Amino acid sequence: MKGVLSVGQWLNQKNVDGQVVLLEKQGICDRGEFLGEVAGLTEQLRSRPEQRWVLVCDDTGLFVRSLLAMILSGKTIFLPANSQPGTLHELQSITDALLTDQWVDDFDGGQISVGRDFFAKVSGGIELDSSAVEQASLVFYTSGSSGQPKPVAKQIAQLEQEIQALETLWGTELNDAVVLACVSHQHIYGVLFRILWPLLSGRAIETTRYEYPEQLIAGIHQHKAVAVIASPAQLDRLPTDLEWHSVQRSVAMVFSSGAPLSASGAGVTDACFGSVPFEVLGSSETGGVAWRQQSSVSDSSSGWQPLPGVQVVIEDGLLKVFSPWLDNPEAGYLMADRATLTGNKFLLQGRADRIAKIEGKRVSLSEMERRLCQSSLVSDAWSVELTGRRMLIGMVVVLSDEGRHLLKEHGRLFLSRNLREELSEFFEAVTLPRKWRFLDWMPVNQQGKRVTSELVNLFEVDEATEEAIHE
Repeated sequence: MKGVLSVGQWLNQKNVDGQVVLLEKQGICDRGEFLGEVAGLTEQLRSRPEQRWVLVCDDTGLFVRSLLAMILSGKTIFLPANSQPGTLHELQSITDALLTDQWVDDFDGGQISVGRDFFAKVSGGIELDSSAVEQASLVFYTSGSSGQPKPVAKQIAQLEQEIQALETLWGTELNDAVVLACVSHQHIYGVLFRILWPLLSGRAIETTRYEYPEQLIAGIHQHKAVAVIASPAQLDRLPTDLEWHSVQRSVAMVFSSGAPLSASGAGVTDACFGSVPFEVLGSSETGGVAWRQQSSVSDSSSGWQPLPGVQVVIEDGLLKVFSPWLDNPEAGYLMADRATLTGNKFLLQGRADRIAKIEGKRVSLSEMERRLCQSSLVSDAWSVELTGRRMLIGMVVVLSDEGRHLLKEHGRLFLSRNLREELSEFFEAVTLPRKWRFLDWMPVNQQGKRVTSELVNLFEVDEATEEAIHE
């Protein structure tokens, strides 16, 4: 086990010259070069009056440098769930500036655009004052059940405590493995597992994001030992006919988070990597809560074990969490997950809110409906989760006069694509509704309430006869 330092301790380490920090396509970035580049950007940020910064970088190497510089500058860092134009536009009203590796023309406020040449120019001395670290915080955005994106602020100390728990649990098994990631660094899972845990435990950060299995196999071949950071959607779809046997000896661990992994997904992962994945349950609000490693490919109801330092109880049928990295550890946090206790573990029994997990991405159905109702084509909307070969969203829509005219003139497929395009300003393509029903009025029961089962029945038709929306 490596042991984990705080951000301040890591910066003040002695006798670690030459330590590899980043493994990039451009080559190895060692500690001296890395700190010099971070120092240059830190100096710029400290000279600017803006305090609340949006951070969006596609390039993981640029993200790591920028994140640490912002932490050292004591800034409040906003990490949006995606970089869609509508998402960034809405953040303008509550933030002061944007730091990105892609210039955004219509962002009102200060802006710094970083790139490889940028860090070459700003590289400065290695003297870094870490006294501002405690003032910095990260604000993650998650889908709130009320229909509004919900900001969740985390102090650096909270993240450090959680990383210490991860190292306590898995540090020995992880050893010197290089982390290879298939997930984004913009979410809390990515920030913890891809960035801060490797950095603060002295492991090198591999900056490539492996989006395709063939690419991942080639990446594993470059290292003696790796840990793979993935999502359930990615593991569920691993093709078993690739040369996985050639890399199995190098895979020390596989992690999955974002949603519970199916039993078949656990089996496929084991067949490909020779390792049953470690699943981590958590949220932006709670951080990590518990973990499990499914015991058989036929049983996805394996119990969840709380992370070190975490305690759970059941309150009104819902999971309540007490952990050191909550804002109020003694008060705990009541999650929207139904659960039952079994010994020192618990079993999940579904959600009690209207948050859907589509391809491992958390989506507020309420927010999607609210956005859709802002369209001049829509009078009312209600969304449902549809299960089948994969989870997807079905949208029931009552059209306005303008919407009915468009439907009559151009048909269902044209209209649904038009509405998807409007939603794409705020939601990633993979989460958008794939099936649509256009009605004259919204079905309700005698109490005037919508009945989910009746709305789901609207979608029970032969898929071969239904117009499909394709990506």
